[in-house]
Amino acid sequence: MLTRFIAEMNKHAFKEYSLDSTKSKEVHFKDQDNDGLDHCFVDNVDISAYIGHGSGNDITFVTSDDDSNLTFTDAQAGKAWGNKDMEYMALLSCQVLRETTSNGNWAERWGPSFNGMHLMLGFQTNANVGRHNMLKFYAENMYSKENTVMMSWFNAALNDQPDNVDAVVMGPLIKNSNKKDYNSVLSTIPDLYRAHWSEKTWGVGSGPGTDIPRNDVAGWWRVVSTV
Repeated sequence: MLTRFIAEMNKHAFKEYSLDSTKSKEVHFKDQDNDGLDHCFVDNVDISAYIGHGSGNDITFVTSDDDSNLTFTDAQAGKAWGNKDMEYMALLSCQVLRETTSNGNWAERWGPSFNGMHLMLGFQTNANVGRHNMLKFYAENMYSKENTVMMSWFNAALNDQPDNVDAVVMGPLIKNSNKKDYNSVLSTIPDLYRAHWSEKTWGVGSGPGTDIPRNDVAGWWRVVSTV
């Protein structure tokens, strides 16, 4: 699955790095202000994709540097995700974006990890290797088919995942009404806008909108698509 994703991405974007399970580490996902190296890895790219086991509270690693799981509190700590570069975090993992766990709802757990990151893409239910094309389709949908980033994820799930799988996309809510700069749409919550809702990736159309620092986030929106 990873090689198919990389091959598709290589047609359209520069590859900063790719690591298999023996080299991927929790420390690559933690902010440098939280003793991490995300400024060299996940926050040093526009699109980051992870394949591995997960739960509503964490994602896991075969390696143990710093340890073998990245919790939502690890992701929140320091300057979190997006303060350097990353726009999109795609997680092919089970249940990371599930509605609730004993540690809170999806927004409480993963919302504070947004600090310039545009969208977080994952699953509410168990994810499945499907036909091993989930991430390949995601990349193909973004670039060749020029879907929005959100619909690229949902359409990939529709074409690859088995029935009754819930794919999820979440993003920040803002008070700024400038829809063009933030690719936003009006929320059902009065005076708030769903930022990055309609945006496409770099090199497609007008590309991503303006980054939103953590202090300007007014909440988070979430869409669930059941295959």
